[in-house]
Amino acid sequence: MLMPVKDGLKMIMELDKVFPEMRIIAVSGGGVIEAERYLRLACTIGVKKSLTKPVSQDALLTAVNEILS
Repeated sequence: MLMPVKDGLKMIMELDKVFPEMRIIAVSGGGVIEAERYLRLACTIGVKKSLTKPVSQDALLTAVNEILS
């Protein structure tokens, strides 16, 4: 969710405007606030699935399969 140029929440909002059908998985390890708070915010603006770091390969593949189903 924290990125060098813009934060993930802004990126999600921009992607949702341009590609409203896009299914987004948000991943956060926290930062200024706890990861869970970032991810809750992300879910309110259109994220279909969220994961807290560290993310296992199995958890990521399960999340991808869930949002593509």
